[in-house]
Amino acid sequence: MGILQNFADAVHGEAELFVPGTEGSKSLMLANAMYLSSCQKRMVELPESLDEELIFEDAFEEEFRKKH
Repeated sequence: MGILQNFADAVHGEAELFVPGTEGSKSLMLANAMYLSSCQKRMVELPESLDEELIFEDAFEEEFRKKH
């Protein structure tokens, strides 16, 4: 409940987020990297730039479509 209240307070400009959205993006990228690595049965490198991130996301989405 505390995290949800913090989010609501932040939306209303009454508080700073406990965890910024950039941290959520990093967590999602890490989870996608683990999934992609598992599907491709190889190590993958996390992207360092926006261009690399878009290529990485395309590869992840292609693997996901193959499985579903």
